[in-house]
Amino acid sequence: MRASSRPRVLCVGETMAMVVPQQRERVRTAQDFLLGTGGAESTVAMYLADYGARVSWFSALGTDALGDRILDAVASPGVDVSMVRRDADHPTGLYVKDPRPDGTTVRYYRAGSAASFLDAVPVGHFNLVHVSGITPRTVRGRSRPSQPTLRPGPGARGTGVLRRQLPAGAMGRRNGAQ
Repeated sequence: MRASSRPRVLCVGETMAMVVPQQRERVRTAQDFLLGTGGAESTVAMYLADYGARVSWFSALGTDALGDRILDAVASPGVDVSMVRRDADHPTGLYVKDPRPDGTTVRYYRAGSAASFLDAVPVGHFNLVHVSGITPRTVRGRSRPSQPTLRPGPGARGTGVLRRQLPAGAMGRRNGAQ
């Protein structure tokens, strides 16, 4: 199949820097940590790119070293990251995994992150848009909190506007996470 005839996929959502102890031990006592990336939509995008799909990722990252690292990681398998917005006023989100004997606690530091200010998502020229259920809950937009909007891009045909607002508390709060 020619590249131009393959479906175009857009994956939309926040990817954060992830910090986890190198050994399975508590954050409080760990000396060595791994720095990685974590985000459902960018992970889907990277797997689709591995399988030869024409895939783009739409998100926002701070203009910081964590944002640079994430952008490089997502782009490495061939994901088009040209739609990612870089935000000098807001940092890249971060989460920390803290292994415990009874499971792993995850703390999210995404309040005020660059991606939390995403609003309109240009979906024109894409055959498929992937958005997980968490994205509408964590993205507040500049004008209307918790109402990200998918809008057709210039020249798009047959696409509409998807607006999804989840009721307050629908996703719950885990471990005091933002």
